Amino acid sequence: MEINESEKFSIHVFVDDSVRSIIAPKKFFRKLPSEQSMSNSVYKVLLYGLVSGIFSYLLMLSGFGELPESIWFNEKVGFLIVFALPFAYLVVLFIGSGFLYLLLFVFGVEKSFETYVHVVASLMVVGVVRTLLHFSILLNYYLWMMSDLLLTFWELYMFYNALIYTLNVKEKRARALVVVLSVLVVSNLFMDTM
Repeated sequence: MEINESEKFSIHVFVDDSVRSIIAPKKFFRKLPSEQSMSNSVYKVLLYGLVSGIFSYLLMLSGFGELPESIWFNEKVGFLIVFALPFAYLVVLFIGSGFLYLLLFVFGVEKSFETYVHVVASLMVVGVVRTLLHFSILLNYYLWMMSDLLLTFWELYMFYNALIYTLNVKEKRARALVVVLSVLVVSNLFMDTM
């Protein structure tokens, strides 16, 4: 089987796509190729998981791991998070893609499963950014909470653009879906503070 040049994985394209998906999601999702094989998205997600694992381990070493009593976050075997997160990201990629596929099938959107995989993989860059922002807990707990909340709303904005420009969901339906998700985020925030 011959591999097309545009389907080969490239670190340069990986970094460029990751930055563009965060900085300019509207432009990025307008041009997201949906006919590519899933392999680039799988590699992308594995790298996101690896980077998140490395930074999670560094955060754990600083004493601010999210679950310090967990076996994953103790110094003896905590490095395993570096290897576990790529596979966790991969599982989330396929479960998220399947869920999105079924959800939008109800709305009458008929795209290939590969397209959903590309969209979810492109959104997963936020996980890496979220891991990096967890270092803000070293400065101030409330700064960390606010940055996490703002990042969640930015992720919803990215999702909105993916719905409209890559998955061709009608704008009214996309807006309704994002509003429902925003309400869930805010209600979860209030539940956590009580």
